[in-house]
Amino acid sequence: MHQRKEGNADCGLRSLIKKLIIVNQLTFKIKGGIIMAQEKVNNYKNNGEWMTAYKLMRLGKDGGVYPLFINKKERTRFGEVLKAECYPTKGFAVRTGWHCCFTPYAPHLKEELASGERRVWVEIKVRNWASYNRPESQGGKWLLAQEMIAIRIIDQAEVNQLLYAS
Repeated sequence: MHQRKEGNADCGLRSLIKKLIIVNQLTFKIKGGIIMAQEKVNNYKNNGEWMTAYKLMRLGKDGGVYPLFINKKERTRFGEVLKAECYPTKGFAVRTGWHCCFTPYAPHLKEELASGERRVWVEIKVRNWASYNRPESQGGKWLLAQEMIAIRIIDQAEVNQLLYAS
């Protein structure tokens, strides 16, 4: 269950209700001034077992690793179980979970940007995940995991090796 205060601009009551209705994946209630949002669909696979997956992330100037778009200022802690939380973000569908891939392949996302930002592939372990189909131009199937452990950054040579093997 995820908690957000009503006054938070990104999780305002109207915005959240609108997004909940659109995607119809969450249920909610207000209790003591706090919006309580919870996944409505429990079609997750691999419950209890960890599986290797890959996540494209931003490498900060401070050496930290950060998500690309959702909750992008939160530094990723390696070696800890990170539970998915709901962070409605303007311009993005509300999908509670860690977005990741079966292989380190997301052709629609650049790894080096004109701004100098660098993105890196991170080997992760996930559990309680669901897969969903995306266009081939976006890498095909994606994973939406409820729990993630960031293991390590993988270099381009290993990315190439993994893609060649798949």
